[in-house]
Amino acid sequence: MVHPRIRLRGVASRGQHRVPAAGRDRRRATALPQPRPLQPRYGPRRDAPSIRGRAASAPHRHRGEDPPNRSKGLIVNVSTPATDAVIAADRRFFEALLAADRAALDALLAPEFLIVDVAAGDVTGRAEFLQFVSDRIVRFTRIDQFSDEAVVRRFGATAIIVGRTAMEFGLPDGPQVTAASRYTHVFVSSEEDWHLVSAQGTAIAAS
Repeated sequence: MVHPRIRLRGVASRGQHRVPAAGRDRRRATALPQPRPLQPRYGPRRDAPSIRGRAASAPHRHRGEDPPNRSKGLIVNVSTPATDAVIAADRRFFEALLAADRAALDALLAPEFLIVDVAAGDVTGRAEFLQFVSDRIVRFTRIDQFSDEAVVRRFGATAIIVGRTAMEFGLPDGPQVTAASRYTHVFVSSEEDWHLVSAQGTAIAAS
């Protein structure tokens, strides 16, 4: 027979190491790590850079195109032999107009040349345009070309120039006209030089 005092002491000692069920559940719950918020399975992360941001910071450039420099929001051309040659050909076009030099225009204009009139929007082909200039039907007395503002884009053997001019010219039986324009010229290259294929002007306010 076990003494009652000894039995109680054994029960009390064993009871000190026993944790109630509710206490065990609470301790187990606090020991588990807290779940982390799940990232969406599809779509960009919140911290990932947006496509729009990448496009704004790195504009797409076609193969063969000269990379532009940007200064104070303006596009400035990178000086390369090809870009300089296109700008030189563009300058010769305006010099030939001012001098009514049919031979220079004949060498510069491509066989498919077309020009859209800055004043009326009429489309004129190569032969008719050369006749207008050589016969001085349109007489240019002043052409200011702002080459430092010209923007050149090259796509292989094709180059596009967007520039600005201010000019004075006279029409038959008409007054002297002063016009400011923003123009687009399209050149194609050959083994010898660049040739003007298309020209179009848009009237702008004089600055």
